[in-house]
Amino acid sequence: MKGKAAGLFLLAVVELVGGLGAKSEAMACRARAEVHRRHSLDRESRVREYAALLEALVSPAAVAERQSWRRFLEETRTPEL
Repeated sequence: MKGKAAGLFLLAVVELVGGLGAKSEAMACRARAEVHRRHSLDRESRVREYAALLEALVSPAAVAERQSWRRFLEETRTPEL
């Protein structure tokens, strides 16, 4: 009888420890998934930002503005002696 009680107690302790370990691992897995999701969202945001900056840099209006500015600088540049 004592052996059965001890065995059941040991089984309960093992199940409790195993269950807590599994729950802890599940929580850690969810936390890692959330970190990966946030990094992914951050990368997507950065890609959109850089694409917008590139579009602003190579747009026809920006190119025309740079050419106009370059012509202005060449016209106003003082000759070297």
